[in-house]
Amino acid sequence: MQWFFPCMSSLSASHLQQKRIRREHRRGLDPTITHRNALVLEHYGLAHLAAQRQSLKGPGSHDDLIQEASLGLIKAATGYEPSRGHRFSSYGVAMAQGQILHYRRDREPTLHVPWRLSSLHAKGIKLQRQRAQQQLPPLSAARLAEGLGVSPQRWQEACSTHQQRHLISLHQPAHRDRSSGDHMEGCMLDQLADPRVGQCNDGASDWLRQALQHLPKRTRQWLIRHHVQGESVRQISSGTGLSCRAIRAELAGALEQLKQLASGQTWPAGQSVSWN
Repeated sequence: MQWFFPCMSSLSASHLQQKRIRREHRRGLDPTITHRNALVLEHYGLAHLAAQRQSLKGPGSHDDLIQEASLGLIKAATGYEPSRGHRFSSYGVAMAQGQILHYRRDREPTLHVPWRLSSLHAKGIKLQRQRAQQQLPPLSAARLAEGLGVSPQRWQEACSTHQQRHLISLHQPAHRDRSSGDHMEGCMLDQLADPRVGQCNDGASDWLRQALQHLPKRTRQWLIRHHVQGESVRQISSGTGLSCRAIRAELAGALEQLKQLASGQTWPAGQSVSWN
C-alpha cells in the first residue's frame, strides 16, 4: 500500500493536466497558439523545476521565479523545432533558467544597472581572483582595464556603479567627520539642496519639450522610457509585440529628426544641446 498514494497523486496531476489541455482546445484560438499552449501545459513541471534549481543560486521569491520560468517556457514552445533532434524538455529547461537569469540581471535589483557595466565588473573581479589563486599580485586599475580591453575610465565607471547599486536611507544620521571628531547633526535628507532654489528658465529644455510634440505619441513614449527612465529596448519590445530591431530603428529615426530640428534652432548664450 505504500505505492498507492504516490501513484494516485501522479494520476491526479496528469488528469488535471489533460483537463487544462482540453480546455485550451475548446477556446477556439489560432491552431498555432493552441499547439503552443498545449505544449507548455504538458511540460509545465519544467517551470517549477527551473525555479527550484535557481532558488538556491540567487535572490527572488519562488512565485516570481515560477512566473519568469513560465515565460521562458512559452518562448521555448514558440521557437521549438523538433526537426533539430532535441527533446523539448532539454530546450525548455534551458530557456526557463535563462529567463530567470535575465530577470535577475535586468529587473530584480531595486536600482537598474546597465548589464554591460555589471558584466565588465564581474570579469574584472574574476581576473583578480584567478591571479590570487595563482599567488600573483593583483593588477592595478590601469593594468586591469588594459587586460579587459577597456579604458581606465570605463573600468572606473563599472566599479562606481557596482558600489552605488545599494540603497542608502536618507533618514539615517549624517556621517561623522573622522578628522575632527565632530558629529554633524541631522540626517542626510536635511543636507539636500532645495530644488526650488536657483531654478532658472532653461530654454533648451523648453524647446525639447515642444520638439517632442512633433513625434508620434508612441515614439515619444519610447524615447522617454529608453533615454530618461533607463529601460532597455528588450523591455520596451516585450510590451509592444515588435522586434528589438524595429524599435531601435524607430528610436534612431526620432533622434535624427530631433537633430534636424535642433540644427536650425538659435540658442541663447551659454546654452546648447549635445547629441554625443
